[in-house]
Amino acid sequence: MEQNVKYIKNNMKKLKILLTIILIIPISLFCQEKKKEEKTTKTDSYSGATTWSNNIVKGSVSGKIKDYSNKNPLPYASISIVNKKTNQIIEGTITSEKGNFLMSEIEIGEYILKISSIGYEAKEIIFTTTKKQPNYYNNDITLNLDNKLLSEINIEDQKTIYESKIDKIVYNAENDLNETENDAIDVLRKTPLLTVDLEGNVSLRGSRNIKFLINGKASTFFSGDISTALSMIPADQIKSIEVITSPGAKYDGDGDAGIINIITKQKKIDGYQATIKGGIGSKATNSGLNVNFGKEKWGFSINGGSWGSGFSSREGFDYFKRLDWNNGDTNILIREGTSLSSYNGYRGAINSFYNITPYTSINSSFNMSGRSKPYQLDEEIFQTIFSEDTDTSNSSINKTDRTLKLEWTTDYIKKFQNNEDRELSIAFQIGGNINDGNTSIFDLDQEILFNQNDEKVIEETIQIDYTHPFGKKELSTSNNSEDNNKNKRNQKWNKNSSKLSGSNKIEIGGKVINRDREIIYSDLENNIYTLSEEFNYNQLVASSYISSEFNLPKDFGLKTGLRLEHTKTSGNWLNNTQSPFEKKYNNLLPSLTFSKSFSPLRSVKISYNQRIRRPSVRQINTNIDRSNNSSISIGNPNLKPTLTENFEIGINSFGRFLQGSFQIYHKHSKNVIESFLEVNDNGISESQYKNIGETKQTGIGFFGSINFGSKFSFRSGMNIYNYTGKDARIGYSDWTEPVLLYSYNFGGNLSFAKYWKAETFAFYRSPSQTLQGSITSFSMMSIGIKREFKNKRGSIGIRIIEPFQKNKEFRSDLTGDFFTQESIRTIPFRSLSISFKYTLGKLNFKDGYKKTNIRNDDIKEESQDY
Repeated sequence: MEQNVKYIKNNMKKLKILLTIILIIPISLFCQEKKKEEKTTKTDSYSGATTWSNNIVKGSVSGKIKDYSNKNPLPYASISIVNKKTNQIIEGTITSEKGNFLMSEIEIGEYILKISSIGYEAKEIIFTTTKKQPNYYNNDITLNLDNKLLSEINIEDQKTIYESKIDKIVYNAENDLNETENDAIDVLRKTPLLTVDLEGNVSLRGSRNIKFLINGKASTFFSGDISTALSMIPADQIKSIEVITSPGAKYDGDGDAGIINIITKQKKIDGYQATIKGGIGSKATNSGLNVNFGKEKWGFSINGGSWGSGFSSREGFDYFKRLDWNNGDTNILIREGTSLSSYNGYRGAINSFYNITPYTSINSSFNMSGRSKPYQLDEEIFQTIFSEDTDTSNSSINKTDRTLKLEWTTDYIKKFQNNEDRELSIAFQIGGNINDGNTSIFDLDQEILFNQNDEKVIEETIQIDYTHPFGKKELSTSNNSEDNNKNKRNQKWNKNSSKLSGSNKIEIGGKVINRDREIIYSDLENNIYTLSEEFNYNQLVASSYISSEFNLPKDFGLKTGLRLEHTKTSGNWLNNTQSPFEKKYNNLLPSLTFSKSFSPLRSVKISYNQRIRRPSVRQINTNIDRSNNSSISIGNPNLKPTLTENFEIGINSFGRFLQGSFQIYHKHSKNVIESFLEVNDNGISESQYKNIGETKQTGIGFFGSINFGSKFSFRSGMNIYNYTGKDARIGYSDWTEPVLLYSYNFGGNLSFAKYWKAETFAFYRSPSQTLQGSITSFSMMSIGIKREFKNKRGSIGIRIIEPFQKNKEFRSDLTGDFFTQESIRTIPFRSLSISFKYTLGKLNFKDGYKKTNIRNDDIKEESQDY
């Protein structure tokens, strides 16, 4: 322990020195830039507008437009300057997403500033500029709602479901019909580029090596069973899903497939509100309560809920067959039987924020959740050894997994008055998991083996981030006033159109994560302990990064970054069944994205990045996890991290009616961590995690949607790629034959009456591939209908899954040098559920408060599959 403390202190000193050095870089650049500007110009402190000392004195007109009722900024409001004497339009523009506007090179004189926005009353302001004061600036221009206009017309705003940004794809779940969905797993099934299997395991372009974030931060909830953590997030609390396929240096290096950021519906509130919801069905039930309260600078919320598999267990049929041979003799093992499985869980959270000043705030949250997942299998065993008579026996397996997760996070955020994009944040997080797993195997109603696997996890994180924008911030303006009065989606992109430029920035930061795990496991055979051990594992990751983003001329963009990560891992066994170990390694991870915009909604990008995947605790845990007497899995503490290079070309086009994105990508990974199956001398199938060598994936992906007016929309997506791998150490010295893998999905939303909405969605994923074979395919179809109440405070919905298929079959086939193995699992899948939701109270929503910046992207844990 003392060695770990000394090591942390030494790394903290190194990190402080590194952070000091990289902090000097943007500050120096900023000072040099300011000096250069002061020599030639006089600059407006807010907008960056410049007054030149020419014969004709010119200045700038700038400000910010807000909603009068809630002080929220008004984006895309039309602004025009009219000469008061001639009544001619001198210049025009629209406001940015933050409500700001700027018009430069305006000759001094007397003018009228005209402001208009759809749904608001127009406003006119008379102002005068002079030689002494050539610049006009007003940061508090407010517009009132036009109640008469709103009562006479019904504005149908087609909110976009998909968005594309320089490094990510955004699925706006709140704009889709998700009221009949249960949890985050259901929402992720509808997200572009993702596939989700029966157990909730999420894949991005065929890989499960994904890092999950919630509101931009990693959670200790994801340090174990991913599917359980996802099932704790209610679907109706999800605002959007960000799929980050080209992560920059600000994100931790882990997750070679990419990052999934789940954005929840969190806003600054004024007032109170309580929402109750629930659902009941043949295969699942859920309930939830959410209470919010806010007043001026302070806000508080508490929520909780439960979910489960319903009132009965899910019954399935399991079949397993293995052939193995040696010296010409063939052994046959067949296991078949019925299984019962169920699950029940609960969750709770307390969140609060306090705005110390208009530019500083502190946020804090506490989360907890728990789950119980029992499983029972009764089977008959047929075994033929060396082609002799077949032995028949019976076996029963009882398996229970219980999990409790706790987490507390606090963030301090500082913004700066002279520039709202400049930000300093300090975040701290502590969390813990307690897992209790027990497996009992019975033969002839007598327990012959009991396996215990208990785990305790404590994780601490501290993180500092700083964002420094630089360069002149200005708006190029349009000379066509008619264009400025159009809705933002009808704005045409040309040389004179409105766009924000100059938003360059440098980001720097550092982070330290310390993880301590204690794993206690034992085997009891015929009431005698054959193994009892305690495995203690520590992982320390210290990292720093620098990232820059530039808006270049001709609408080009460049985003670069470099991240340095130092990792130290150590482990020891209390009873010395294995030798202690300690490992250290450094990784320098570059990232680069180059983009070209042809319009605000059309762009192309090229990106490159390097990622790392550290082995998870499940993959290094030396406990023998028994599925039955003839199948076991075991971890490998000697695993090395996987290193991956990613290349991607993306083309995006998002319009009002047609939205789409097309990607071409290539991924090359070394020291890939995969489960490798062998049959040992005792005839037991033994799966162990190994670094298998190299794999390559090359593929194309597409997703898009079409809006047919305001009543119906259709969306679809697909992903096709090939997989190949090699490793001479396990008998694959040459690249394997490429295997073509694919997935696709489609769905639609329909508003067929004033308060009625319907949705359908379906997807299919081909079997995933390893060096030894394929693992089951998966598909699903669902239909949902929702009826909103007239007061818009609640709704009731009905959902059916797999209306045309009662049962589903899941098949896996693996092959080795001396064996072949197949397993089939069949379960009932069709389900029907009814859901409801109702809200009490009233809230005024204001600008959203800043979420935490903690992103523990450095390690990947797998979902547990029973």
